[in-house]
Amino acid sequence: MDKTDKQQGALRHSLVEQGEFDRALASLDECIEKRPREGLLFRERAHLHLFLGQTQQARSDFDTTVQLAAPARHGRLYSDSEYNAIGITYWMEGHREMALAFWRYTTRMLSMNRVSYSHVGGGIEAGLMLWFGAVHERSADDIELVRTFYEKRLASNLWSHNLTDWPGPIVHFFLKHIDEVALIEKASGQSHNLCKAHFALAIRARELRRFAAYRKHLKLAAPENDETLYDFYNVFPYFPREI
Repeated sequence: MDKTDKQQGALRHSLVEQGEFDRALASLDECIEKRPREGLLFRERAHLHLFLGQTQQARSDFDTTVQLAAPARHGRLYSDSEYNAIGITYWMEGHREMALAFWRYTTRMLSMNRVSYSHVGGGIEAGLMLWFGAVHERSADDIELVRTFYEKRLASNLWSHNLTDWPGPIVHFFLKHIDEVALIEKASGQSHNLCKAHFALAIRARELRRFAAYRKHLKLAAPENDETLYDFYNVFPYFPREI
């Protein structure tokens, strides 16, 4: 990605934050017309389609990124955030088992280091999405898969900080090493971190059948009309608001 690409990407991000979605999409369409073999542009457009709730368009663009992948990656998406996002498209359409299948696959592959991850935490977000789906569908096996994955991340030498940095506290919250007050404190007041923290709190509340708390935290996780939560790698504002 050269300097011009970065500048154009920053401009599109700014347009989204201002609510200028049509202009951001038009910019991407123009870039793709000029560079139809550039998979990262399709990837970016897929995330923007998903942010706008355009699930089928998002999956179509993700499919194109697979087709355009380098031979070493052909047939695979770029990172965990894409697999997470495709799962969300299916969840939003009511195809919950398909969504779980994507999140389950991603969690397993991350555990075996066969999928790249977007953040230093090593794909913790994929486990969070699987936990979300598993609690809804009452899938004890999937919850146990998340537990196994998170415990493996804690035991790994790759994360010498013992996952004390964000998003590590999500692991500690899932494993009940810290409570909800500590989780919010460790989110450091940053909107993206708080989004994920409240998402985790919503899942735990639903698991405990505290539905009022579930609805409260789900609202706090993705405030309506808050375009500042848009992030190329952050899938959590995209999930459906079920309340």
